[in-house]
Amino acid sequence: MRNKTLDLTLTALFAVIICVCSWLSIPSVIPFTMQTFAVFITLLVIGGKRGTTAILLYILLGIAGLPVFHSFTGGIGILTGPSGGFIYGFLLMGLCYALVTKKAGEKLYVKVSALLTGMILCYAVGCVHFALVSEVSAKTAFFHSGASVYTARLIKAFRQHTAEFENKENQQSLTEISPLVRVSISPSFFLTTKPPEESIPTASAVFFCPFIK
Repeated sequence: MRNKTLDLTLTALFAVIICVCSWLSIPSVIPFTMQTFAVFITLLVIGGKRGTTAILLYILLGIAGLPVFHSFTGGIGILTGPSGGFIYGFLLMGLCYALVTKKAGEKLYVKVSALLTGMILCYAVGCVHFALVSEVSAKTAFFHSGASVYTARLIKAFRQHTAEFENKENQQSLTEISPLVRVSISPSFFLTTKPPEESIPTASAVFFCPFIK
């Protein structure tokens, strides 16, 4: 009984948090809100089952006419409008998160992967809904939805991570040069006063500096 009361309390609390975050919006064809952030926090804190229930409760409150959607709006008309696909897409995100974490466990990388997968699913459904309702191309829907911004940021973050990884690999490789090469390129080599013909073996070792173990 106590656990059931706790579940109901947390579900209601995070449904309210999603409502509040939906009011923080920037007007647009498809308004930019804090709903996605709120859904992420909800799923991470109270889990997939309770989190999905909180999202469903939020949507039902909006359908009932309460002003819980963006810009203090409500009603079934919002769900059938251009941005409606993103709202019920949050429910798909919750279901995806609950399913993945149930099957693959509660480790952090599993949770992050589930959230990203759910977000992609949510934006895919939202873009298709927007394209059908507004009678525009998929490309136009993609750019209006803000998905292009998130995609660009993900690509940028991936490139930065890849560059940092390559730099670390290069630095590590330089520290693994063979002892022969390290001796050959020591400061004493550059200070040598030997005739050129006696320095040829040492100089030839410098040529092989790029070859790492």
